[in-house]
Amino acid sequence: MEYIATGNPILALGNTNGDAASLLQTMAYAKIFERKDVNGISDFIENIYGHWKNGKSFEKLNTIQYSRLETTRQLATILNKYI
Repeated sequence: MEYIATGNPILALGNTNGDAASLLQTMAYAKIFERKDVNGISDFIENIYGHWKNGKSFEKLNTIQYSRLETTRQLATILNKYI
C-alpha cells in the first residue's frame, strides 16, 4: 500500500482477478500479470522505460489514500467505533 502512495509504476505478479488486480487497475502505470505472461510483462516494461526515456513524468493520481498515514487514520476510525 505504501508503494502505491508513491505514484511510481508498479509491475506485480499474481492473480489477475484478485483484490490486488482490482486495486492496480485504478492506476495508469500499474498492472498485475500472471507469471507465465512473458510478453505482457515485457511490453509493460518497455512501455514504462520508453515513457521514462522520453522524459515524460508519470501521472500521479490521488494515491494519498494509500499512504501509511491515511490507512492508519482509517484503521483508528474503525477501532474507535468499538472502544
